[in-house]
Amino acid sequence: MTIKPWKSGLLVVFAVLALVAAACSSTDDTTTTTQAAAQATTTTAAATTTEPTETTEPVSTEAIKIGLLNDQTVVFVPWAIQARDGMLLAAEEINAAGGVDGRMIEIVIQDSENNADIGATGFERLVEDGVVAVGGVISSTVGAATAPVAEELQIPLFLVKSGTPAALTQDSRYTFRTC
Repeated sequence: MTIKPWKSGLLVVFAVLALVAAACSSTDDTTTTTQAAAQATTTTAAATTTEPTETTEPVSTEAIKIGLLNDQTVVFVPWAIQARDGMLLAAEEINAAGGVDGRMIEIVIQDSENNADIGATGFERLVEDGVVAVGGVISSTVGAATAPVAEELQIPLFLVKSGTPAALTQDSRYTFRTC
């Protein structure tokens, strides 16, 4: 079965959502059951198809990098540690189950130091490091500074606690609040 590049992108976005949500709440076994049922349906549908198969590019084994950007050292450390540990735990669980299409999840961490400029620079550094999305932003100051960068670079940004209206507007397409 060939996965189109835009579908892979959506898959990664959903994986990021799962990672960020893990930092905010608990999970249950319903997701696993639903995913298994969907996979079984997809496998059955693929097995009965008689259409010619497309030529596919080699499947990447490179890790899927997801950025974590929050205050690891200044004001919001207690919440930042929870978000960090939740994302690391979710990545560990996803990787233990075989990753995403065989690709492992790697969490790349940047400390925003609760500073808008350092946060925006950290976001850009994460993108340069090859992340496909960034989560964990707690500070409204950092959220307001990184949201325009996320929109410009078209990289999904998941705000954990950042509550300022400046970070999330009606025009936001790549910025999401998860908690």
